[in-house]
Amino acid sequence: MQMKHWFARVAVVATALFTMAPVQAGPGDPLGAAFTVTTSAGSGQPQVASDAAGNFLVVWQTELPAPTPPINARRYYANGTPQGPEFAVAAPGNLGADPRVAMDAAGNYVIAWRASEPGTAATLILARTFNASNAPLSPVLQVARLTQNAGYHSVAMGPDGRFVVVWNNFVVINGPIPGQDEVGFGLGYSTVQAHRYNLDGSGGLGNILVNTSLTNPVPLLGIYNATPPKAAMDAQGNFVVVWEDRTVLTTSVVHAQRYRASGLPAGLKTRINPTLPLQAFQPAVAMDHAGAYLIAWHTPHNTGGLSSSGYDLWARRYSAAGLGQGAAFQLNTAGGISIQESLGVARDANGDSVIAWTGSPADSCCIPQEVDIQRYGADGSPRGGKTTVRGDGTEHIRIASAPTTAMDAYGNVVVVWYEPDGVLMGRLYQAY
Repeated sequence: MQMKHWFARVAVVATALFTMAPVQAGPGDPLGAAFTVTTSAGSGQPQVASDAAGNFLVVWQTELPAPTPPINARRYYANGTPQGPEFAVAAPGNLGADPRVAMDAAGNYVIAWRASEPGTAATLILARTFNASNAPLSPVLQVARLTQNAGYHSVAMGPDGRFVVVWNNFVVINGPIPGQDEVGFGLGYSTVQAHRYNLDGSGGLGNILVNTSLTNPVPLLGIYNATPPKAAMDAQGNFVVVWEDRTVLTTSVVHAQRYRASGLPAGLKTRINPTLPLQAFQPAVAMDHAGAYLIAWHTPHNTGGLSSSGYDLWARRYSAAGLGQGAAFQLNTAGGISIQESLGVARDANGDSVIAWTGSPADSCCIPQEVDIQRYGADGSPRGGKTTVRGDGTEHIRIASAPTTAMDAYGNVVVVWYEPDGVLMGRLYQAY
């Protein structure tokens, strides 16, 4: 299996670059040094997506003034060589923010973003698809129009180009409109919704209501949740949505709901995090071509019985039928904690996976000092130990955002993260 992965990488690079020799590496090793994507990145988490051959696209939000579009991207070959300079992704009114990206096996991709509707207080969630040459394949799609609060969104795409956009929203009935970065309190309820599309922008006739807090025991005493729901899709167009439920009187709980390619539910909503520990934050999910998936999440880190400002990392595998495969397992059992809640999760065609996070090498908070990854086989067994992508355990390193990661069909990995002052970095790793 190791030799198959290595030869697959050589074939991919030779096809993409013709005369350029590939970088040779052993199983799990880095493919060269870290590289700079841009020095003008802005706020928010960067995003990366890969095609089956390992060519990848990085998308980020800039802080450049109008009329410069605030969403930029850059394409790379499988060995990390840029396919060209960074380019702007058009956003109506140049008001785009929080780009999210997903890619199919052939290199076609979809970018979804938020934008303020001109002349109103509404927030739009928009999306557009592009081919491997960055030419638009669809018009700009208005996925949702939110009249009260800005929803948080993500996107997933299958190998054939079908995709789904998921988002949440908080509907205020009475009380202050949430205006804080993370949460706001008020009388209202939250929803999680989804919309399916084909690569050309056609598709589902309406939104899918994935979840509403009106079914909670205290449905109207809610918390505005700035955590986006996440989704993953298999080769048949079936998909799974994961999200975090919050109310004032209950702890955070992670749920999942599977859907068939038709948009009909496949089974019932499932609670993911075990009863203990009670709280779970910011789930992430990745799915292989056959529909099996991995969900990862955070729980509060405890030191000597006391809660710290860091997080422990947990994950669990599920079959395509939604059945748990083994118990939930903790990633950071050898020490160290995660600092920022957001996780990066990716899975290859055969079910091998990678989880990426920012952390501290010791049980201390609150400065992210390193970017870490841990890889697993399809059976859930660890592939090697924790790999520190960036950092040396000293506090002079500052990681400005949680990392994002992607895998090609053979299990090769790309990791992307922000450093201070708008520097966006990436690094490649060989498959096991």
